[in-house]
Amino acid sequence: MVSCIWCGENLHHNQMTVKGNRYRYYRCPNHREHSGEGVSMVPAAEAEELLESEFLEQAGDLPITERVWVPGDTRDQELREAVAALDELTRLAGAVQSATARERLTGQIGAIDRRILELESQPVREAHWEYREVGGTYRDAWETGNTEQRRSLLLRSGITLRIGVKGRRGGHSGGAWTWELHLPEPIADALARTRRS
Repeated sequence: MVSCIWCGENLHHNQMTVKGNRYRYYRCPNHREHSGEGVSMVPAAEAEELLESEFLEQAGDLPITERVWVPGDTRDQELREAVAALDELTRLAGAVQSATARERLTGQIGAIDRRILELESQPVREAHWEYREVGGTYRDAWETGNTEQRRSLLLRSGITLRIGVKGRRGGHSGGAWTWELHLPEPIADALARTRRS
C-alpha cells in the first residue's frame, strides 16, 4: 500500500511514544542504502491522507479490478504421462513373442501416439496473473469499507503510493515530499481511456 519511491520496498509501519505523545510513521527497511536521495520515513497519518485523496481522485470512479492467478493448463503433465506410457509399451514390444500380444501392443501404442499428437498440437497456456473487473467502483468500496477492507482493496488491486522525503526532517522543517500513485497497467489504461472520453 505504501512503498519507498527510491527502492520500491514496502514501508514498515512503526509507532513510538515521546514525552507521552504517540507517533506513527512509515519507514523504509533499506533507508541507509538511499539516504543520499532522501529519507523514507514519513508521518503515517499524512501519508494515509495523501494516499486516500490521490487514490480517490485518480481511480475512484473506475471499476474495481483485481489481480487473479490463472493456473496453466494440464497439457504438460498429460504429455509427460503419455510419453512415459509410450516408453513402457515400446520396451515391452521387444519382449513379446506371440502375434496376439504384438497386435494388442501395436493398438495401444497407436492410441498413445494419437494422444501425444493431440497434446502436442494444443496451444500452451502458461500460468499467469491477470486483472479482472469484479464489480462496483473503487470509491464505493472505499467509502463503505473499514480500514482493513480498504487496505485489502488496495493490495488486491496492486495500487501503491510510492513516497519519500528529500532533505532533512527535523525541527520545523519536514523536507520536500516526493511521491507518485502507482496504478497497475490495466487500471492505468482504464484511467487513460476515461480521460480521453
